Amino acid sequence: HVNEYSRTKAIAEQMVLAANGSPLAGGGKLYTCSLRSPGIYGPEEERHLPRLALNIERGFFAFRVGDSQTLMNWVHVKNLVQAHILATAALTPERNYIANGQVYFINDNEKVNLFEWLGCVSGLIYVRFLPCNLKRSLQSQVIAFVCAAMFMESVYYLLYPFVEITPPITRNEVHNISCTHTFKIDKARAELGYSPKKYSFADCVDHYLRKRPARRRDFFLLKCFLLTLLLMSLVIALIRFPDILKVLLQLRDAYVGILQ
Repeated sequence: HVNEYSRTKAIAEQMVLAANGSPLAGGGKLYTCSLRSPGIYGPEEERHLPRLALNIERGFFAFRVGDSQTLMNWVHVKNLVQAHILATAALTPERNYIANGQVYFINDNEKVNLFEWLGCVSGLIYVRFLPCNLKRSLQSQVIAFVCAAMFMESVYYLLYPFVEITPPITRNEVHNISCTHTFKIDKARAELGYSPKKYSFADCVDHYLRKRPARRRDFFLLKCFLLTLLLMSLVIALIRFPDILKVLLQLRDAYVGILQ
């Protein structure tokens, strides 16, 4: 994993599955299972859609990264809730503990083309969407974005104690949008009785646009400009350190001379 969010989720799943069958203080055993969901969408969702909308407004999705046919899964929050309810029931004696210690992939059972999906978001946000179908060396394009994301993450960690500027793109996001990753839900259907319903992502975007508060100016471009100036200043200072040190020593000597 290239980010702490994914790494800690994987660790949490291992802990949950390891706890399966543990004795309880009041008697009996603890039964657990794991539900693996992809990105979650739905009304009032605050993790993915607001960030996508903001980056689209900033113009960060005026290009494509990697293969334009990349596919992935998403899950509507109501389908995920259905899976949780079914999994709870499947950990009871009435269902013979069928989900005991098991892992299930949960999604809407649809393969989504990310760039068509982003085009839907962009159209509803009334921002011009300019996909660039690059025919040359798509792999090198991905590497370029990975390097850019690594640089942005490094700058973020370097400046975090002083100022928080969320990286426009991360390595995890580059991996997600440049590599097809879809999962079958056959096991969840057969053992849990999971049956995802059809929902429209466009409806969620429309709901978000109607409900979201007026966007406050975050001075993002100004922050990036000041950050660039700071980094350039640090680079120059490191390169010219001997000369700068010499000037500082001369100023010190002059100041001491004035005092005397």
